[in-house]
Amino acid sequence: MVRGEHVTGVHFLHIGKTGGTSLKKFLKQNDFNRTGDGRRIVLHSHSTKLHDVLGSHRHNVAAFFLRDPLARFVSGFNSRLREGAPIAHIPWKPGERLAFERFPTANDLAEALSSRNQVQQDRAFSAIEAMIHTRMRFSDWLRDPEYLESRLDRILFIGFQETHNEDLARFFEILGLESDVQPERFHEAPVTSERMLSERAQQNLKNWYADDIVIHEWALAHRERWSPG
Repeated sequence: MVRGEHVTGVHFLHIGKTGGTSLKKFLKQNDFNRTGDGRRIVLHSHSTKLHDVLGSHRHNVAAFFLRDPLARFVSGFNSRLREGAPIAHIPWKPGERLAFERFPTANDLAEALSSRNQVQQDRAFSAIEAMIHTRMRFSDWLRDPEYLESRLDRILFIGFQETHNEDLARFFEILGLESDVQPERFHEAPVTSERMLSERAQQNLKNWYADDIVIHEWALAHRERWSPG
């Protein structure tokens, strides 16, 4: 599988906790390294941003998946709580260990973002910044809707984790790849994972990820562009 920001082709950005790990592994396992019309498929890590690939060559196009920002927060928290299990084992960093000692669930952390106790609120801010999947935002990868609008003709596809299978089928169709097999959901949380968010937690997260919500809504508004007619 081809890698590199300056390779001309279809660049798949890996936005954390949106289903990218399973898709990338599936493409590698099936040796899908070119589209049906011969363009190279280029896979990227979390560190590559949209402007990295679109700014490097005028013929590059990009694809990526998104997810409801609140659900992504919960998934990211639980993934690090499990140290990446079941697919990986990435031990906690000191800041993560402290975060989970103070906030055993995603709801606990989200509620503490508006704590009247300044010490508790500061601890919540530190905890959310300690974990890569809660720290990184859509805006880190995609800037803002204005930038996305200016690059719309070079965005080949946007899918959504909530409609994973249907969007993957459409993505493969756009790429000109024939496959009846769906990627495994490698990072899907165990059923025992705590996912509930109180109204207070939800409102706090809506405030915290306000820019991400705007980007997510922009993408949903353009969904028909990448959907079957």
